[in-house]
Amino acid sequence: MQTTMNLLEKAIEIKSISEWTRKLGLSRQALYTARDRGNLSPAIAGSLAEEIGEDSKEWIVIAALESERESACKERMVRKWKNASQNMRNLYLPTARKVLMAWITHSQNRPSSNAIAHTPNIGKLINCVAV
Repeated sequence: MQTTMNLLEKAIEIKSISEWTRKLGLSRQALYTARDRGNLSPAIAGSLAEEIGEDSKEWIVIAALESERESACKERMVRKWKNASQNMRNLYLPTARKVLMAWITHSQNRPSSNAIAHTPNIGKLINCVAV
């Protein structure tokens, strides 16, 4: 299962922690403290996910589960979330692949268009969907 530290790592590849702190309107130490603690709060995780184009709802749930103390209920919810998360990926990835490939084909068929080369993070998107 992903952790909010995975989300923070993705965000840091885009901007520095201090830049994210300013962009999200957090105190100077908020993200450094979260990194040292090993997890983000649900609110910060959701905001950060939204800013980098990730599913904020998924990251809010992950952050909420991380913040829970170990218990039988937490274990049950983690298992349930892992299964639900995998089922959603299995459901949406084939459709996302088709849409992406149609967009790429359409863009390549227009000689005046250089849309693929000018689309930020298109390589990451293609790698994510082409799994």
